[in-house]
Amino acid sequence: MILLAVALATFALSGRAAAESEEYGTELQNYFSNANTKGGQASVNITAPLEGDATGATPASREGEICAMIYVFNTEQSMQACCGCPLTADGLLTLSISGSLAGNPVTGGLLHDGSVRIISTLPNGTPAPYGDSQPTYAACDPSTGVCCDPTAAGTSFILATNSELMAWASHVQNTQITEDVFQADVPAADELNDGLPETCADITRLGSGQGSCACIFVAPTATPTPTVTATPTASPTATATATATATATATATATATATATATRTATPTTTATATQTTTPTPTTTATATVTVTATATRTGTPTATATATATTTATPTATATATATRTATATATLSATPTATATPGG
Repeated sequence: MILLAVALATFALSGRAAAESEEYGTELQNYFSNANTKGGQASVNITAPLEGDATGATPASREGEICAMIYVFNTEQSMQACCGCPLTADGLLTLSISGSLAGNPVTGGLLHDGSVRIISTLPNGTPAPYGDSQPTYAACDPSTGVCCDPTAAGTSFILATNSELMAWASHVQNTQITEDVFQADVPAADELNDGLPETCADITRLGSGQGSCACIFVAPTATPTPTVTATPTASPTATATATATATATATATATATATATATRTATPTTTATATQTTTPTPTTTATATVTVTATATRTGTPTATATATATTTATPTATATATATRTATATATLSATPTATATPGG
């Protein structure tokens, strides 16, 4: 009995360990980190390990095609994006975490850290009518007509699980990129009924283009590299300063040069009147008037006036009285014209 109990316990423990180590399931979960950074690029690889049914009635069953419904969450467990991707048996779907899954969150901007949940379901959509655009979150396989709608709008927001999937994810760490397998789980009924599908419908409707992930490998957007911008530095500006420079200026020094112009006009008039007088009184009167006017102009006008009066009285002896009057008028005019000669001074 004791040996049997130990054997049962060992089987139970080994079965639990085997279940916990399973790498495939109808729901897969993993995390991502440092997306949309310069630390590196991580990706998710999804595959359907089961074969299709060669005798199936539809192309989808023959191909073993299923839908991988992908739901992306941030670290606050709020759904940020969702999409449904067709996947054939043994097919491989490779998606970029930064570009395909975390590059278009409903809140805008870029998502760096969070988690990914993948649900394996039956196809639940149809291609959009001709002329209408297919929703970006619901991808279709044009060769089989299989469409995957993560909102399950055509099935009353209810997802029907399908065969199991396997997936691996790489993670951007501080100094390296690591990879591990998604953990398998079984989705709860309330998550399949309204929970995940309806939340996906809400964010894709409210996001107006935001909130949809992509079923193709989308190259991540390059992170802008900070550009060093030169800050202008004020350069000393030469300021012209007026400097007084002594300049020799010729100063005209007026030098008075007297130019004497003498004009002498002598008009002698001799009048002899013989008068028989018993008392002879000879009188000779000579009046000579000399006027010299010199005008020299420098800063003033000096005027020199010289008046000379000479009277000569001669008494001749004669028997007759003769009155001789001689008037000599001599006018000498001396004009001095100053000439200014400029003598440059140092």
